[in-house]
Amino acid sequence: MKKFLHSLMAVLILGFGTTYSQDIVLNGSFEQWEDDMPVGWYSLFNFLGYQNVFQSSDAQHGTSSVELKPLYNSTFQYVIPSFLSSEGFPVTSAHPSLKGYFKGSASGEDTLYITITMMSGLEYVGGGGFLTGATAASWTPFTVPIYYQEKVVPDSAFIYILAGSDAETATEGTDYLIDNLHFEASAGINDLKQIAEHTIFPNPVRSELNVRFTIEESDVLKFDLVSPQGKTVKTSGKTNFHPGQNTFTMQVSSLKPGMYFLYINGEKYRFNEKVLISD
Repeated sequence: MKKFLHSLMAVLILGFGTTYSQDIVLNGSFEQWEDDMPVGWYSLFNFLGYQNVFQSSDAQHGTSSVELKPLYNSTFQYVIPSFLSSEGFPVTSAHPSLKGYFKGSASGEDTLYITITMMSGLEYVGGGGFLTGATAASWTPFTVPIYYQEKVVPDSAFIYILAGSDAETATEGTDYLIDNLHFEASAGINDLKQIAEHTIFPNPVRSELNVRFTIEESDVLKFDLVSPQGKTVKTSGKTNFHPGQNTFTMQVSSLKPGMYFLYINGEKYRFNEKVLISD
C-alpha cells in the first residue's frame, strides 16, 4: 500500500501543467487556501481525505503559514509522512538560492526536507535541497542553494517539502511550519567562465577524490558534492586559487556508493561533473 501511494503521488505531481506570469514563488507565503490546500500546491493525502497538511495562523509573513504534521492513519495503519508539492511555476532567472523560514521540531528520525528543481522545457538544469532535524522555537531562516548543470536560464521551477523519515515513513509528533518562500537575486551564471581544462580522478572513486584544473585568473572557489535528490553531502569552505594549475582533494569514503554531482562555483568560474562512488 505504501509503494502504491508513493507511486500515485509521483504521477499526480508530475501531471501539473499550470503556468503563471510572475517570477515569484507561487503562493510562497501560503496566504491563499482552497479545499484545505494552499493554492498552487498539492498534498496527496489531503486530496484523499487524510489531512496532514494544515493552514496555520502562526505566520512569519502575512497572516498564515503551512503546517506539515505526520499523523497516524487507522486505515493504512502507519504514520503517514506529510508532504507538499508546488505546481510548476515560471522563472526567468538562474536564482542562486531559495530562501524561507521554518519553525517546529522533529520526532524519532524524522527531518524537514525541502528541494527545488529548475527546468528548461522538459530538461533538468539545476536544483538543490535543504535538510534539517533541528528544533526551532521561533521562526528561523533557511537557504536552499541551487546548483546549475549548464549555462542555461531555467523557465520553470518545482518545490517539494517533506516532513518525515522518507516518503513512506514518519514518526508522530513531528510538526513543522513553513513560510515566506522566496528567491535570492539572480545568479548571473551567463557571466561566469567555465573551467575548460579540468580532470577528476579517480572516477569511479572509493575514498579520495582529486580535482585538477587550470584557471587564467585567481578566484575563490567552493566545492559541493550533491546527491541526485539535491542534498549537499560534502562541501568545502571557500578557498582562494591562483592562476595556473591547481589541485583540490575531497574525502568521500564515508559516502554511500552511487552517482553524485560535483559543483565548483566561484566569483569568476564554475563547472560541474558527475562523480561515481564505488564500493
